[in-house]
Amino acid sequence: MEFFGSPPGSVLAILFGIAVLVTTSRAFRLYFEMRRLRRRGFVAEALVVGVDIERDTDSVACTPWVSFVTGAGERRVVKACSSVGRELAVGSLVTVVYRPGDPSHAAVPDRRDLLLVAATSPLAVGLGLVLIGTGLMGLGDAVGLPVPELSFLDPPDDLDAPPILTVLPASY
Repeated sequence: MEFFGSPPGSVLAILFGIAVLVTTSRAFRLYFEMRRLRRRGFVAEALVVGVDIERDTDSVACTPWVSFVTGAGERRVVKACSSVGRELAVGSLVTVVYRPGDPSHAAVPDRRDLLLVAATSPLAVGLGLVLIGTGLMGLGDAVGLPVPELSFLDPPDDLDAPPILTVLPASY
């Protein structure tokens, strides 16, 4: 725990906490955008015409290029605004949801990714806030600012003092 009491450790904790919060805010924005598209967007069947694949050690992020016909009869080829957690083959049919006024903003809904974001985002926000708080306390302690010690187990010092009562007159 001595690392967080030093200025470099405190600054690192603060920076890491900010990075966690920024990443989580982007995930929240994607989550709410997908919910908005599901409620208010137009749905169309689309053909996958290309795929951008990013592989990680234990996961795959697939961002498809899709071709679809809008409700106005206009053919669009767009890159989906979000990736999906499964590989899509070129030539496969998928459902896309797009903004009514902006068909160039289309997404391939993937419930698993949305559930993962909804489940882990509150935990990530908590982690980011704890890291920032820990870093600020460590930084304050390193530069000599008083850090209050809170203990809920020790009784207060003036426990034997008589309670202060204020008696108001009956006509008040």
